[in-house]
Amino acid sequence: MKVDFNIISVPPYISTSWKNVDSLFLENDNSLVITLKNGTNVKIPALDKATIELIFNTHAKVLAKQDSTNPPAAIPPFIANDTQPLGGNFSNSFPLKIGPDGIEAMGAALSHNPDQANAPDLPIDMLKKIAMVAKIIASEVPENSFPKPENGCNCTHCQIARAIHKSIDPSFEEQEEEISEEDLKFKEWDITSLGNNIYVVIDLSTQEEFRVFLGEPLGCTCGEKNCVHIKAVLKS
Repeated sequence: MKVDFNIISVPPYISTSWKNVDSLFLENDNSLVITLKNGTNVKIPALDKATIELIFNTHAKVLAKQDSTNPPAAIPPFIANDTQPLGGNFSNSFPLKIGPDGIEAMGAALSHNPDQANAPDLPIDMLKKIAMVAKIIASEVPENSFPKPENGCNCTHCQIARAIHKSIDPSFEEQEEEISEEDLKFKEWDITSLGNNIYVVIDLSTQEEFRVFLGEPLGCTCGEKNCVHIKAVLKS
C-alpha cells in the first residue's frame, strides 16, 4: 500500500492519482468507499483505523493544497439576472450571486445521490454561506423552488437542501416516512418454505423451531392439531 500527496495505491482494489478521486466516505460496515471522478465507486473493506485516518488526512491535505493554488467554487455559482455579487469577504472565496435564477442553476447542477448517503459532513462555513444566500433570495422565489432533502441521506445535495430549508424556516423538519399498519404489526413468526409443503416456523419470542406439513395429513411437530404454527403458515 502507498498513500502520499500524489497517489493512493491499495492493492488489489485501487491504484490511481488523487486527481482522479472525487470523494471518500465510510459505509456502515466501516468499508472505505472511494468515488472517482468518472462516477465509479471503489469499495475497500477491512482497513484498520490508522490506515483509514491516513487516507482521509492525506486527501484533505491534497484538497487544501489545490485550494491554495487554484481555489475552486465550492458549489456551482448562482447565475443571477441582476448579477449582483454577495458582498463582504464571501465574494473572494465563495463567488455566489444573488438572484431567483440561482436556485434553478444549483438544482440543475446538484442531484440526490443515494450512493453517497453516508458521505462526511460538508464544512459548516460552506453550509452557512449557502444558507445565507438562500435566506436573502427566499422572498423572491416560491418555496417549492428550493431542493428537498431525502430522509436520512447525507449526500451533497441533501446536506445543502437541509441547510437551505433550515435557514428559511428554523422549525423545518423532514417528513417522516409513513408507517403502514402492516409495518406496525408485531412479527411473531419467521417462516421458511423447504418445499414439498414443508415449512420451518420459528417462534421469535422463544426461538423455538417447529416444522409444519400442509399436505395429507396436516400436521406440526408440536403435536397439536390446528395449532398456532399451522395457522401462521396458512396466513403467511
